[in-house]
Amino acid sequence: MDFVMSKEYAALVVSVDAALLVVGTVQSHTLAKSATATFVRLQKRRETAMRALSNRLQAGEEPTAEELAQADRHSRPSFLPAASVGLLGSLWGVLSMALVTGLVGSVFWTATENPGPAPWLANFTAWATFVSANFLVLEAAVQFAGAVRAIPEADVARSNIGADLYDQATQRLNEYRHARRRPEPDPDPAQTP
Repeated sequence: MDFVMSKEYAALVVSVDAALLVVGTVQSHTLAKSATATFVRLQKRRETAMRALSNRLQAGEEPTAEELAQADRHSRPSFLPAASVGLLGSLWGVLSMALVTGLVGSVFWTATENPGPAPWLANFTAWATFVSANFLVLEAAVQFAGAVRAIPEADVARSNIGADLYDQATQRLNEYRHARRRPEPDPDPAQTP
């Protein structure tokens, strides 16, 4: 299919691309805000759980199985890591530049006397609009599904609790995880009645 520029097509591209830029900017802001709130919430949960372990260790006691289970639960990575949120934001930035480039190109094409068909501009704007619109639909679907979460980072909890105590708590947590992975030994047949 050969694309060529026309006054009607240029007007359509300018309108649609401007709307995509507005929707995409709002959507990206919402995603970043949601990811930040999730990160803060998960970070607080992780710190609370690690603080409970650290308090036990500081008192010379071993953490309870429930405290270890809670720390384990709150230190698991989520479905979509925080790095993916950054990747989505970066990808939207690139797509925004493509939309703006196509928009400006279309405005200049319209302002030119006897501009000609400019198939390269027509193809570029069509693809930039198509990819950007699909990206926004995909990003909205991911947000709607509630799949965007942040990975709780240990650095904040480690600095708030204290490095040595935090490392001891992490060691106990790792021992707990390792013990959960080990299968129970089979009962000795000679011991069964």
